[in-house]
Amino acid sequence: QNKGIFLFTRFTILTSSDITLLKEMELATVSKPLRNRIQCILFSHKGIQVKDLSTYFDVSKKTVYQWLDLWDSHGAGGLVHKSGTGRKAKLRNIPAETIKAMVMEYPRNLKPVLAKLKEEYHVEVSKKTLQRFLKM
Repeated sequence: QNKGIFLFTRFTILTSSDITLLKEMELATVSKPLRNRIQCILFSHKGIQVKDLSTYFDVSKKTVYQWLDLWDSHGAGGLVHKSGTGRKAKLRNIPAETIKAMVMEYPRNLKPVLAKLKEEYHVEVSKKTLQRFLKM
């Protein structure tokens, strides 16, 4: 009789070999995010609800569903972080030597270097970003 109330729970069903594999991966990895994803799958198998998992791992429910989907579609390989994800460096297409030469031209003031980068390469970066790039 409760129209409009929709309770959705989702649990992962694992085989004993899946559990063994996940526990071995958990012990072998140093990556905290991977360990969290593995633990989430194991907890889901034990019947813990998505909202409780999201609270425990301090992520959104959507993220927990994504982890469960990755497990369902790709298995253990889907949980491993893929390289090349994340924000790409703004200065990656400019040779480091070119940037260093610009800085050597104006060693005490980075504002002209920032202006040159914007004018010649159409790349707008902050002074702090340039400093981090030079530090590397």
